[in-house]
Amino acid sequence: MTIGEHAQYIARHRAERGAYFRGLSGAEQMAVFDECSAYVQRDLLTKLQVADIVALLDQHDPGVAEKILLRISDAKRRHAITLQLKREIKEKIDVVRRFHQQATLGIVDQHYVLLPDTATVADVAEALDSHFDETGRIPVMLVHHAGKCIGEVRPGDLVREEMTSSITAHVRAVTMLTYTHAPHAIATLCVEKNIHKVVILDTDESVLGVVFARDVNALFEELPSESLYEFAAIEENEHAFDSVKKKFNARYRSLVVNLCTAFLAGSVVGIFADTLKEMAILAMYLPIVAGMGGNAGIQSLAIFMRSITLGEITLARAFPAVSREVMASVLQGSINGVITGTVAVVLGQSAMFGVVVGLGVMINLIVAATFGSLIPLTIRALGKDPAIFSGIILTTFTDICGFLAIFLLAIALL
Repeated sequence: MTIGEHAQYIARHRAERGAYFRGLSGAEQMAVFDECSAYVQRDLLTKLQVADIVALLDQHDPGVAEKILLRISDAKRRHAITLQLKREIKEKIDVVRRFHQQATLGIVDQHYVLLPDTATVADVAEALDSHFDETGRIPVMLVHHAGKCIGEVRPGDLVREEMTSSITAHVRAVTMLTYTHAPHAIATLCVEKNIHKVVILDTDESVLGVVFARDVNALFEELPSESLYEFAAIEENEHAFDSVKKKFNARYRSLVVNLCTAFLAGSVVGIFADTLKEMAILAMYLPIVAGMGGNAGIQSLAIFMRSITLGEITLARAFPAVSREVMASVLQGSINGVITGTVAVVLGQSAMFGVVVGLGVMINLIVAATFGSLIPLTIRALGKDPAIFSGIILTTFTDICGFLAIFLLAIALL
């Protein structure tokens, strides 16, 4: 049956209205209810339970939902429905806004109008004017077919059309996502895919609201540049044509810290100076071990910094992610360790020497992945910005652990 036929049946069979209406899907209920006369609508509202009315209102845009609520004469019942509806909407929006810790409920915009695809240009103009008069905001004009959102119409596309013409030919596709998707999915669409707006749907495909890319970007707009500059230990306000003095003042503190950590790593080599004298060939492999560890650590650090920025991860729930990162590093370390050891043997070293340098590379890659994951999470858990010194701390740990690993293995096995 079509929506019109359902509406006619309900209008003619008063005794069966409530049961028949409840047997329709959520989308059908919305479309059929809107087809009914005001008298039938009021009668239906008296036959439906609170939960049924909440589900019906949830299908409509906020403006229409308010008008439907006003048709419920019992003030106490109307208040109970309003509270439950607001509670459900808030719970769903709370799921959406997890993509960023500073996102508020307002991130899911409620200024939208939902019109049927049978509407005319005049209907769009009337709905737009009504919403603007009530709220002072221009709404997004969404279009539904039999209760399910199929796209949007933009007022600019209709200005040259006759008021009586249908909007069907002017419906544009719009990106839609259910609120149960992973929180970072919305941020990814807005920040990386250059999507201007995302219509957020409930699990029954009713519209929950609209997220605009400008609002998402407002939460992230300082993060990419800050992360880039701070990761390189350069102040955000430094530019290519700054004076020598300004460049010096912007960088010397972080470079002094880096120098101190370099001495710390170098002291490990000093401790094993005698071992290095006996096996001078080890000196050739120290930069390899340190370099491989540094690169692997930066990869892990970048991944976890991004996840922290998007609100995907915290230290409290990091174990699965960190454990997978470490297991991946075991595989990567095994491959690179075998290659390094094989090259050492090909270059004339003993098989045991190949084992030492190979294990050294493997151990350092595992250490690098572990610290690359945990350092930014720990710094963020302490309430600090992980972008500032994560790189320096990571480099120090990987260098120290890599040098210790290769020297201790050399003492034990060679």
